[in-house]
Amino acid sequence: MILESGEVGIAHIDSNGHANISFYTEVFDNATFKIQNLIGVPIDSSIIERMTFFASRMLVSYKSEIFLGAKWEIDTHIYQVTDERIGIFHKLKSEKKTVSTCFMLCFAISLPSRNTSKISKGVLENCKKYLITGIRDPF
Repeated sequence: MILESGEVGIAHIDSNGHANISFYTEVFDNATFKIQNLIGVPIDSSIIERMTFFASRMLVSYKSEIFLGAKWEIDTHIYQVTDERIGIFHKLKSEKKTVSTCFMLCFAISLPSRNTSKISKGVLENCKKYLITGIRDPF
């Protein structure tokens, strides 16, 4: 599902004329926050819920360059879910071509203890709505 889209701006262009590393980190992070909101753990309520997620691993693969002014979108899915973690897969596209992919392995964390935590049944059920199969875990 498409959760994030936009256009590459001048602030994200490096000395080679294409998008810099911070562009990829920012757009993948924003898409992660959006799916986290959809599954029932919004960033602004994590203090109330006393639980949030942290990315323990992130693997970004670059397929082709993206340049200033290019329109882009991110297709995001959950590819793995357990009672302690979720695996998120992002595919950054421009002009219907895959530019980059990102795998994120995110663990639930208890805010008071800062230790790993269990994901609530309601959030687990919500994760299943966005779960796709057939993606191999790169970690």
